[in-house]
Amino acid sequence: MISIIIPIYNEEEGISEAHKQLSNVLESIEQKWELIFIDDGSKDNSFSKIKEIAKKDPHVRGLKFSRNFGQYAAVSAGIHNAKGEALIIMDADLQEPPTLIPKLLEQWKDGYKAVYTSATTRKDSLLRRSLGWIFYKTFGKASLWGNIQNISEMRLIDRDIANAFVQLKEKPRFLKGMFFWLGYPHTIVKYEKQKREFGVSKYSFSKLAKLALDGIFSFSSIPLQFILFLGVIFFIISVIYLVFPLVLFLLGNASISFSITLFSTLFLGSIQLLSIGIIGEYISRIHDEVRQRPNFIIEDRINF
Repeated sequence: MISIIIPIYNEEEGISEAHKQLSNVLESIEQKWELIFIDDGSKDNSFSKIKEIAKKDPHVRGLKFSRNFGQYAAVSAGIHNAKGEALIIMDADLQEPPTLIPKLLEQWKDGYKAVYTSATTRKDSLLRRSLGWIFYKTFGKASLWGNIQNISEMRLIDRDIANAFVQLKEKPRFLKGMFFWLGYPHTIVKYEKQKREFGVSKYSFSKLAKLALDGIFSFSSIPLQFILFLGVIFFIISVIYLVFPLVLFLLGNASISFSITLFSTLFLGSIQLLSIGIIGEYISRIHDEVRQRPNFIIEDRINF
């Protein structure tokens, strides 16, 4: 069986079209399949639309969260409840076209446990593309996995990866990092990203920034090592700087001495605050783990 996992958040307008296009593609393959829509606490009638479709199509299953837990929590819920030997994760906006599914299955049948997709062209703003490039370059080096830039949300994972994934209980859930951390042979399928037909993107810059921080702090200790590096550098500078006030005093230039001292105090103070902030991010994540709250709560199920 093939399981298609689709997280939903305020996608009422596009669910029917997504179901139609996916059904047309899946009916052409010679395997059983299921569509799992996960309503991530939508404020519109998304879940009612899923119910309506599920009454007519037994392939469709639905999960409804008690509130908004986030896209990656929704994907996790889908993986936990999917029955397929191959699981395909994709968004409902159809920017990753359903026609990619046969190509993903072909690579899976060739022996790859994971098949990722990568857009050859992107229609995002220059600022968004630039910030994304900086993040993935930084993340790739920090996580020691290399460059994973332009890896899209649509991907296929084998049942072996799904079984390994459900053992991961960590929070927050940066799925791109988690899947790469699990290992297994993988390949990448290129595609041309489509224009969104319905609704708007739910990822604001603040959400993307939070996602970037989750990725870095969840999969790398580089920020902590950076603090140690700064500490060593400024210790050396401070030792050298001990002789400056004496030299300036002997030259009779007390005003310069005062300016340098003030600048040094402010600069070192900002470094200390930065260091405390980085440590605080790790402590916050430790706090989340210690509480052991579930990543999601399912309020309702359809066809399960």
